[in-house]
Amino acid sequence: MNYIFVILGLSTHLIFLFKREILLDKKKSILLLVFNFFLFLLGLFLKDFLQLEFKLIGILKMSLCSQLIFLIMLFIFKKAYKKNPKDTYMSFDARLLKDGIFNFIFWVLGGFIPSLIFLH
Repeated sequence: MNYIFVILGLSTHLIFLFKREILLDKKKSILLLVFNFFLFLLGLFLKDFLQLEFKLIGILKMSLCSQLIFLIMLFIFKKAYKKNPKDTYMSFDARLLKDGIFNFIFWVLGGFIPSLIFLH
């Protein structure tokens, strides 16, 4: 069961890794935000009300926090550079350095901060 929790809880990061356009599209991003909100509520319900003892139930709450971090970072990036960040995997183009820094910071903040909050 923990494997399912991990896949669902890391949904924002998996989408960021494989299909970033979903996070950048306004309508799809709102749908994902609603889905992540329901995952958050499910995590609260399973852990706090039913008091199930699965170790990784808290990871269900991470996807909402990760997406909110992404949206805040995206807003700041768009205000500063007036463009969407590009995928920089296996790209050695120096012009994409700002995009690469954005990607790195999202991986660190979007994974580290929610895990500190929800995986205790």
